Amino acid sequence: MEALWFLLIGALLVAMALGRGLVARLPLSGAMVYLVVGFLIGPACANLLTVSLDGDVRTLRVVAETGLVVSLMAIGMHLRVPLRDPVWRVPLRLGFPAMFATVLLVAGSGILWGGLAPGPALVLAAALAPTDPVLANELRVKEAGDDEPLRFALSGEGGCNDGSAYPFALVGLALCGWPSLGSERPATFLLAMLWGISGAAAIGWACGAGMVRLVTWLRTRFGEAVGLEGFLAIGLMGLCYGAALLAHTYAFVAVFVAGVALRHEELDATGEQTPSEALADVERSHKHEAATSPELAHAYMAESMMAFAVEIERIVELGLMLLIGSIISAHWRELLDWHAIWPALFLLFIARPAGSVVALWGSTFDRQQRTLIAWLGIRGVGALYYLLFGLEHSRYATRPLAPVILATIVLSVFLHGCSATPALRRYMGRYMRTPACETGRESGNAPRPPLGEAMYRIPSLPDSTRGRQMRDLASSPIRRSRRVPIIPDKPSVTPGVHADQTPDVRRVARRVKEHADLVERADRRRRVEVRRRTLRRQWDCDTEAARQYG
Repeated sequence: MEALWFLLIGALLVAMALGRGLVARLPLSGAMVYLVVGFLIGPACANLLTVSLDGDVRTLRVVAETGLVVSLMAIGMHLRVPLRDPVWRVPLRLGFPAMFATVLLVAGSGILWGGLAPGPALVLAAALAPTDPVLANELRVKEAGDDEPLRFALSGEGGCNDGSAYPFALVGLALCGWPSLGSERPATFLLAMLWGISGAAAIGWACGAGMVRLVTWLRTRFGEAVGLEGFLAIGLMGLCYGAALLAHTYAFVAVFVAGVALRHEELDATGEQTPSEALADVERSHKHEAATSPELAHAYMAESMMAFAVEIERIVELGLMLLIGSIISAHWRELLDWHAIWPALFLLFIARPAGSVVALWGSTFDRQQRTLIAWLGIRGVGALYYLLFGLEHSRYATRPLAPVILATIVLSVFLHGCSATPALRRYMGRYMRTPACETGRESGNAPRPPLGEAMYRIPSLPDSTRGRQMRDLASSPIRRSRRVPIIPDKPSVTPGVHADQTPDVRRVARRVKEHADLVERADRRRRVEVRRRTLRRQWDCDTEAARQYG
């Protein structure tokens, strides 16, 4: 049996690694594959993995909880945008007002048409309303610093609403007979809820920012605490989540905020340059120098921790979806009842779109973006967690909800898995051809001009470091050595073709960007070398003084 398990997991991991490109091109997702495999190895087929909701619910809840913690930290570290940027408005709207509207609709439908009592109806709504951060990793931003509005909104929503659904679950369980903090009176519960959110945010920010400042201080001043970023990532998750639980706050919110705080510290230290660009010239043999460099320490730490969290998240997704598939394999007959299917359809086609309409009211998102947000609300591990949480504390009242929640997970995984890739491919194709002012990028600044218009004349660029470097390229030795033509004042434009789509503008813009990157890299190498030599001289002086006077 052990040999069979090793073969099965090894073959699945290798197959997904080799077929990653194929899965990305097809209307398919990794979660769909894992769910099917979990069903096949479950009690209904091979009976290799026997997991049931009638067994050890606490162990399953802890496993699901751990997966959510890892995923929330990874999402937070991806969102590299200043907190005052208006692009944060839509994720916050989706995470709180849209969540509240979806909970009301799902709970109301359960009471009116499902015959549920208010307590179980609220638990059901708390489980189904939040989108899933674990399975939505294919919808999130591609890298730290990516502020594409649709992906950023979906990523931020996945980080916010798993924590914002927690008070509704507590109210539902309190109505089912399980008392929680402040549930005796509405006023005390409201205060407990306010403390749960604000306290979690404060704890998460303190843990995330404090971890970055402590580690970078040790690295840049003393050359200590270098390496083991995986230990730091898991340690930060555990410290933040444990401290939030001890303080009786909503720990999911704390973990997400800790990831955002870690990335915000890196943003303050690195500036507008993305971490991938800052670390582009760092060779593998020079990782130690980058980790201890004052200019690169924050970027190196944040990128290393995020890469580790993403890899762990993929493994967690595989394990959790196999467990969910096995659970569905044990209870598949209950999922065929119409009373388990119609609430899932109501959520996906009515409640979620209605909640997104409330959240996006007055935003600058266009019709396609609003449609995608209304549809791409995948459910998965988060719904399973709240189901297990309810079963752990009030099994008799929440056990009838299991078929509904499991049916919703199955429908969401397959419907969203099949439709997300083609829909996002069409959207991104349009987004890359459209100026930012027309794609829902909420900003108080003037709209960005298209690339071709911005490159007509180099002196029209903003007075920034990059702008000055690009203006100097026309007479630079780099340009003469590479024989790059000077940018013309008025590039030829074919009638009926947008300026930034003409070949000469694209070619010149690409070459200007390449040479600007060369100048930036040379300047970074020079600054890092000067800093290294300065620190070395200071170290030698201190050592000599200690030898003479010590």
